[in-house]
Amino acid sequence: ELTTDPDPFFRASLAGVIERLGSPSGARAMVVLLADPEWNVRRSAAQALGTVGGKGEVLALIGALADKDASVRETVYAAIAAIARTPLPTFDPNGPEEARKGQIAAIRAWWERR
Repeated sequence: ELTTDPDPFFRASLAGVIERLGSPSGARAMVVLLADPEWNVRRSAAQALGTVGGKGEVLALIGALADKDASVRETVYAAIAAIARTPLPTFDPNGPEEARKGQIAAIRAWWERR
């Protein structure tokens, strides 16, 4: 499977190709890559999901808001906004972890009410 290729550059490039193709069929692979050990792969996957993802991928993206890398968190938030096409509750990707946990809970509750 392409998502397990040993080369992180290849995995990140795969996300870019799926995004450029605009193929929703690649969304499942991008959800898998949200858990990749490399931050750049996770960020590329989140960016691709902002283009090819749908409502079915939002819960996985909300989970990825807890990523250890701030740039990934920022990209994930943008991807959720792109899919939702409506203003989201506030999220500060650079804020303290405890504050982010509360913001993630608010985003999850907001999504589940939709």
